[in-house]
Amino acid sequence: MIDGERVTYEYAGPAAAAPAYHTHSPSMDGTLRPIGPSGFSDSMLRVRQLGPLGLGRHFRGAAGTSASTTRPRVLILGSGWGGAKLARGLDKDKYDAKARTLDLEKQYVSCEGIFTGRSFDVSFDYLVVACGNKTNTFNTPGVAEREGEEVFFLKHLHHARQIRNRIIECIERAANPTLTDAERARLLSFVVVGAGPTSCEFTSALSDFLRDDVAKWYPEEAKQAKVTLVEAGPRILGPFDAALAEYYRGHLVARGVEMRTATSVTEVWHGDDREGNHTTHARLSDGGTLPFGAMVWSAGLALVRFVERLDALPKQELGVSSLDGSQRLLTDSSLRVPGTRGRVFAIGDCAGVEGAQLPPTASVAEQQAAYLTHCFNQHYCAFDPSTDADLPPPGPVRPAASPVSLAFFLDYLFTPTPAFRYVEPGSLASLGSRAGVMDGSKSELGLPSVTGWAAIVAWRGACWTKQLSWSNMLLIPMFWFKSAVLGRDISRSLIFSIYLFFSV
Repeated sequence: MIDGERVTYEYAGPAAAAPAYHTHSPSMDGTLRPIGPSGFSDSMLRVRQLGPLGLGRHFRGAAGTSASTTRPRVLILGSGWGGAKLARGLDKDKYDAKARTLDLEKQYVSCEGIFTGRSFDVSFDYLVVACGNKTNTFNTPGVAEREGEEVFFLKHLHHARQIRNRIIECIERAANPTLTDAERARLLSFVVVGAGPTSCEFTSALSDFLRDDVAKWYPEEAKQAKVTLVEAGPRILGPFDAALAEYYRGHLVARGVEMRTATSVTEVWHGDDREGNHTTHARLSDGGTLPFGAMVWSAGLALVRFVERLDALPKQELGVSSLDGSQRLLTDSSLRVPGTRGRVFAIGDCAGVEGAQLPPTASVAEQQAAYLTHCFNQHYCAFDPSTDADLPPPGPVRPAASPVSLAFFLDYLFTPTPAFRYVEPGSLASLGSRAGVMDGSKSELGLPSVTGWAAIVAWRGACWTKQLSWSNMLLIPMFWFKSAVLGRDISRSLIFSIYLFFSV
């Protein structure tokens, strides 16, 4: 599977069973099998070189077979909401489905192992670009330089681990009685940049964590802790109804969160203070200065590098401030990239449908993945991609309108069409563990706008139904129950703590 920049492979089986992979390394003689989003291997891959133009060509692999001698191969770049849903939904009896993160250009991709340095090429019959976006720093001085130290993005799982460890580290260090009041205040100052749904949910969760869990072990530090939300726009939760956004803001203020709207971070500075202590602070557009121990930057999105470098493919001017005016891949109404004879598709945040302005949200990516799943399984499977003919348009496809899989009957409210149609389901945002907001003002499903317990139940239900396995669907409610009854674990590394316990 993929995380936007890298790919994980696991080797198994004899070389004769391998699909059409061309290797530059004689030691790489096994088949390639995708492993899950949380899997690890020594073969973390990144693109070293892009293949030449030539969509009609098929490159022979280590086993000497063409990419189209058996089932057509679908190469999926990205393991986010869109890529993962498409990979799981494809009929494996009709396609060899691979989920990979690779830089690409046309009919094959040259890759290099980050740790091993081994190189090989991957060919495809159909390519689906679903690599999503990365965090946008807007070239703010100091943000990229301090990323992973005091500044953290909120995009991947390892970011969440870094944030958790840094916050607990700051609290532990602040308990040192030899610190000055100024240094203690800096360590206990937590800044969140950006006030979209992700940032607001994190801010409310952090507030809960400090109030409900940290206070049990570090009562004085929890009282002194300060959370600040910085937003360049006039209000928080810009996509939500104004009344719901004000409701959310009021609850954050009641929890002690300092709100700084119409304010942006112009620079992140770090150095030593007069006493020789290392310090970091944010310089703001209103002329103020904000010392901090940890900053979570979730202010916008930017295209990943390989999409920016795909100059041979048509692009769409976004005109969306959150993406800093970047260009993303242009597709037609069937999600196909023009000029590729129907061999290259693009979905999710990295793509834009011609004539439509779709938001860069998970619901768009999921509905696009469901649309392509139906197209591949029901329509494209009868087409021979080894020919030079253009892929014919698909037949009618019913929109995947339901925001949760268990409510699939909602799809039947809409008429099937050959072109992709996005159905607005509404928006959800959690407000800690006990409340939330649900905005149904734009919903095409007729959902209401609610707040409080009803909204958090809807939010948790939606998250629960989107899990990839039954084991996760059983474990997650258990973790929710554990957190509600026993509280969250506040050790910096649970695995390391268990290791120490059994080593004694």
